[in-house]
Amino acid sequence: MTGSPAGSSSSSASSGVGIRAETVSVIFRKTAATVLDDAKLSSRQIADQLGHARPSITQDVYMGRTTVSRDNAVALESMWLDLAQENSGGKPGVDLDRDDQSSL
Repeated sequence: MTGSPAGSSSSSASSGVGIRAETVSVIFRKTAATVLDDAKLSSRQIADQLGHARPSITQDVYMGRTTVSRDNAVALESMWLDLAQENSGGKPGVDLDRDDQSSL
């Protein structure tokens, strides 16, 4: 069959829509990894399902980064609040984003 990978035929999932069978396979693997990751399976369990010898391959290629921990956001935000407090001379209510308009 012309245009098919060696030793394979067009899959029913990809026939007629112009998607190669290899692409369908990659999409399916990525989707499966995402579903398993969302189900809170370990990277080892997902790697086993995908046939990877090393979970690091699964993590690097198939598993997405999740949102950053709220603790990280709180720590970084407090850094900016601490800096603002230092720069205001310790005066509460000083708005560092507004220009001093008292001289107008």
